[in-house]
Amino acid sequence: SGNDCLVRCHQLEPGKRYKVLITNWDGLYRYEIGDLVEVTGYFKNTPTISFVQKTGEMLNITGEKLHANHMLHTVKRLRESLGLEVGQFRLAPDYDKQRYDILMQLSSRPSRQYLQDTVLPFIDRCLCEVNLEYQSKRSSNRLLPPCIRVMSPDWEHSVRRYDLGRGKRELQYKWRLTAGKVSQIDAAHIQETISS
Repeated sequence: SGNDCLVRCHQLEPGKRYKVLITNWDGLYRYEIGDLVEVTGYFKNTPTISFVQKTGEMLNITGEKLHANHMLHTVKRLRESLGLEVGQFRLAPDYDKQRYDILMQLSSRPSRQYLQDTVLPFIDRCLCEVNLEYQSKRSSNRLLPPCIRVMSPDWEHSVRRYDLGRGKRELQYKWRLTAGKVSQIDAAHIQETISS
C-alpha cells in the first residue's frame, strides 16, 4: 500500500506484521520473497518472527477475504472425502457475476451432473467452514455460488511455458493459486464450465 516503507531489522516492532525483502552484498537487492511475518519479540538484539502467510494470495469481492490457504484446504478435502483427483488449480474472482471461478485440472473426468450436484456444493460448504466472512456473504447472497472451470490436461504446461517465456526463471517459478482474473491463456484451456 501507499503506507509501506522500508525498515531494518533493529526497527521492527513486536506485534506488527512485515513483508520480507532480502538484500545482500552479492547483488541481490531488495528481493521480495512474498512472505508476511509477525514480530513475536526479541532475542538480545535480534527480532524473533513467525510466518503468517504468503502475500498476494488473498482475493476479495465483497469483504470475504478468501485466501489461497482456504482453497488448499478445500482441495485437500475434495481428495480425502470425494476421492476427486485434482491436479493443478487456481482461484479467480468474477466481479461482474459476484462469484469465484475455480479453475481445476482433473485427473479423471467425472460427469457434469456429479460436478454440479456433488462437487460444487461440497466446495461451497468447505469454503464456508474455513472462512466465516465467506459464509456470511454467501448466506446473504452478496456473494453467489462459485463455478468450476474444468481445464484441459495441458493447461499447467501451457501456463508454465507462457510464464517462463515472459522472463520468469525456472528455478524461481511457482504456480499461482490465485489470480486477479481468468487470464487469456487460462481461458483458452477451459473445457467446460459448471455452475449452479
